[in-house]
Amino acid sequence: VTKGKTIARIDNRIRELGVDNAVQALDDARRNYERYKNLYEGGAATKAQLDQYKLALENAEIKLEQARKELSNTTITAPFSGYITAKAIENGAFVNVASPIATIVDISQLKVELQVPERDVYKLKVGDPVTITATVYPGVVYTGKITFIGYQGDASHNYPIEVAITNQKNNPLRAGTYVDVAFNKKSDTPSLQIPREALIGSLKDAKVYVVDTTNNIAKLKSIVVGEDNGNYLEVVSGLKEGEVVVTTGQINLEDGSKVAIIK
Repeated sequence: VTKGKTIARIDNRIRELGVDNAVQALDDARRNYERYKNLYEGGAATKAQLDQYKLALENAEIKLEQARKELSNTTITAPFSGYITAKAIENGAFVNVASPIATIVDISQLKVELQVPERDVYKLKVGDPVTITATVYPGVVYTGKITFIGYQGDASHNYPIEVAITNQKNNPLRAGTYVDVAFNKKSDTPSLQIPREALIGSLKDAKVYVVDTTNNIAKLKSIVVGEDNGNYLEVVSGLKEGEVVVTTGQINLEDGSKVAIIK
């Protein structure tokens, strides 16, 4: 639908009668005011009487405006251009004031909502450029910018961030699509990272096989995973720099297995 297009109409017969009555009342008030204005100018009416009919005329004009506004409210139009994604009512249904009629989504501008850990949120500011990618369009890059940074974190010290995206006509994203966001900020402190394929188990119960190069024995070690960087995972604890981590063939290993390193 386009902005201003009618998407629903409410039975308006009573509102039309209300406008007709208000028009008639205004005509009567205008005639009374003109009559008493002539009488006042001829000295046959008092100023108080003229003011009374002037006030009645002004009230009649206000009531007509209100009646016309109520009549216009019986036609519901699209407040902006977009796509109707849900209809809350069917033809002939009864609706009350503030009843939802339909849901309209404008995908020309989208918003990404995500959580950023405390150690990174202080490096960001509203207006920073952001790079967005989506698996549904491999190789396609979208540009955006940060529009909101929350002032209160959750129990895990993660803060809400909102990023605005200008959608692409050739590769349009739909509302609700998962995307990857890169803030284009380099960390001031180095971090230890491993390829995602080296992980065994879940992020909450993460383990990896490490090779003892002195005797080529695989050892299963528990690690604590920090930031998820897509193809790489930050290791907060459990590993040391320089340790050899197994990235393929873990399904054939158990703690203490003899291995041959193939690079």
